[in-house]
Amino acid sequence: MDQLKVILIPILACWIFTLTGCGSGGGSATHTPTAVGVTMNSENGGVSDGATNVSLTPGFVLSFNAPMNLGTINTNTIILSTSQTVTNGLKSNSNANITITNVIPNQDNTIFSFSLSAPLSNNTKYFMTVRDAVTTTGISVTGQFNFTTGDFIAPTVSIITPSNNEIGVSLSPSIQLQFSKVVQNVNADTVTLHKGGESGTTVASEQVMAGDNNTFTFSPSSPLESQTLYFVVVESGITDTEINKNPLRRTIFYFTTGDSITGDLFGKNVTICSPNNYTQCNNIQQNHNEFDANTGQVYLFKHGTYSNLKINVGYYTQILGLGEQPSDVELQGTVGSTNEVNGKATTNFWRGIENLQLMVVGRNLY
Repeated sequence: MDQLKVILIPILACWIFTLTGCGSGGGSATHTPTAVGVTMNSENGGVSDGATNVSLTPGFVLSFNAPMNLGTINTNTIILSTSQTVTNGLKSNSNANITITNVIPNQDNTIFSFSLSAPLSNNTKYFMTVRDAVTTTGISVTGQFNFTTGDFIAPTVSIITPSNNEIGVSLSPSIQLQFSKVVQNVNADTVTLHKGGESGTTVASEQVMAGDNNTFTFSPSSPLESQTLYFVVVESGITDTEINKNPLRRTIFYFTTGDSITGDLFGKNVTICSPNNYTQCNNIQQNHNEFDANTGQVYLFKHGTYSNLKINVGYYTQILGLGEQPSDVELQGTVGSTNEVNGKATTNFWRGIENLQLMVVGRNLY
């Protein structure tokens, strides 16, 4: 019986260990761990791999097919970057990286959702790299995905003519707007002119016409009232032409018309100057052509003071003050006429400065 025990024990031992290999030449069995994969999960509210027109503030969900070690799911193992190549340096200090936040696992640690610390950029391709994440059984998991954000930049608008808050605007202005990008739906319903306020009486206008460089121009159908505040209202019904149809933010400009007596009444060579708006009455260049009466100019200065002027009075040029007394209009700066050009001293004929007061700055009266 003792002999039998001696014989059976090694046989039984060999039978037990055949589960992992036994006998000469049998060796020991090698266990190959099951591969663990990771995917971008769009079914639970995340972005899918290869997605386009993605929001600038998206949510992300990663799904693993095995429970993960929570300590290995962090900003060092899940890297969102504009660079496809992720190195050790990129993990910690690359400007191309975007920090992930609010990592939330599910109950069995196989699905992780997270968000970003800041909005993404428009029209940009991003790469999400998973590296050195480890399962609870010690298996390393890697993967890389990509997506591209959309264009979510809303167009803006500026007023070219007249300038915003301009005073002394013509009663028959040509109003020009310029948009920051290509837009659509610019018409009489989305661009309106109002008297007295943004909700004031709507002023009938001609058709809005498109021009170069995203400009649009329109004019009132009849002359505006003098010395009146008008508002140009540009509505949010205007959008860009991108896939998201980003709407313009409602924008308002305003300007004030001038007097009913304007240069338009007297002709193109007559300019009415006001102390509030005299840009066109400054830096006047002298006309030296005594035989070209068509280039003559008349500048009519309203009651008030004008500073930092530079006016050269040449052939057929008249500078006139409109006050009751000469002291009602004061011009400060450089006002005069050059009396010699190319050796000729005849450039001081047919010119005049009347009914105003000159304030000489230095020796600028000549």
